[in-house]
Amino acid sequence: IATVVSTANAAESLALAGMKRYGLRWAVSSDGGRSFEQERPLVQAGGGYSERHPIEGVWIGKNCLMNGNNTVWLSPDRLIHGAMMTPLGANGEYAPPPGAYTFTEAVVLCGLMRGCEIEWDVAARIALPPEKSTRGAIEPALALFPSGRMLMVLRGSHDANTALTGHLWFCVSDVNGRTWSDTEP
Repeated sequence: IATVVSTANAAESLALAGMKRYGLRWAVSSDGGRSFEQERPLVQAGGGYSERHPIEGVWIGKNCLMNGNNTVWLSPDRLIHGAMMTPLGANGEYAPPPGAYTFTEAVVLCGLMRGCEIEWDVAARIALPPEKSTRGAIEPALALFPSGRMLMVLRGSHDANTALTGHLWFCVSDVNGRTWSDTEP
């Protein structure tokens, strides 16, 4: 799974362009990563989604979908992938809170392998308000324990508000990443 950027308007800053134009693409390897089947956009199944509207709440050009840190295999044909999306404001465009450099929410994507195809679904979204992290929920990292319980660790930020303490956040899931506990420092 890789993050790609669509063509940006020259008037936009590079950072802002990414927050509005990143999307995810994926490919499958059947030879241990030496080669890959045809690369394709990551698009949620059903609901009229497309490369420009890949998942609920994301419209490339208005906001974006980006990679998190890793993919976890739940079984030989089921996986979850941590990703990030930028929030939309009242005007329908990416809208970071005042003073934020960038701002994201974590997204848990579930995949079901069907041969060399993956059927994608959005399992959960995890948000941190700017009062807790000035960049929101960043860079989700997932871990699966032998018991089946899952851990997600998120990076927070306090760069735009030095009154906040900087630390990592975590949440847990007991249901294959479909629902998550509240985030805690």
